[in-house]
Order: sequence, then structure tokens, then C-alpha cells
Amino acid sequence: MIYLKNIFVMVAALGVLSALSSAADSAVLKDSKVKQHQDYRKFQQNILNYVRQGVPLFWACFVGKYPENPDLGINGTLGHIRLVIGINQKSKEVIYSDSWGPRHALKRMPMDDAWAMTFGLTVLKPRDVR
Repeated sequence: MIYLKNIFVMVAALGVLSALSSAADSAVLKDSKVKQHQDYRKFQQNILNYVRQGVPLFWACFVGKYPENPDLGINGTLGHIRLVIGINQKSKEVIYSDSWGPRHALKRMPMDDAWAMTFGLTVLKPRDVR
């Protein structure tokens, strides 16, 4: 139940933070977040740890800030939640699924971009996962 409460809080906060994020320059935002070495490593390690156990993560992020393929077709920045389902350490990419439509069911994004647009990462883990 705590996890669902956290998700609802994240969704509410995304609306407020989305307005702040859209005003920030994409390159400046990415540069400043990537320099947060400890938090950036923790972000990557959390994804790796849970994905190895088969546990997806809820990824709260600002979409429209960095390029995506296929493009979302939006103007501006919006708060959104996605499902992180993998990580490619060799190419330094986050692998995720998006509810935007069938063309967005399996997508990849450079790790730096993913970290820069991240607002939160939440695990909905089964009891046997540590």
C-alpha cells in the first residue's frame, strides 16, 4: 500500500514540477544532473539490481525534454510515468515501456537523458525480492 501512495504523490508532484522543468534548458539540466555522481550511480545500480531480479520499476519523468524514437508528438514538457524493464550497460541505455501507444511499447534512451529527465524511481517488489 505504501508503494501506491508514493505513486499517487509522485503523479501529483509531476504536474507542479513539469512546469519548472519545461523552463530549464535541456543541456543545462542534463549537465547538472549527470554531475550528481552518487545519485546518478545509484539510479543506474537500482535499475540493474531490480531488472536482474525480473522486477520492473515505475519511472516518473518529464517527457518532451529529450528526443525519442518514435517521437511522442507533443510540444512542451509533461510529467509522465513509464515502466523501466531493462538496461544495456554496453550502450549505456535504459530500456522501457511506455503507455503512449503500441509504437512506444519497447523503447531505448541514452542513460544521461533518462537520468536528466527523472523525477523518481519506484519499485513495486514482490515479498521475496530484496
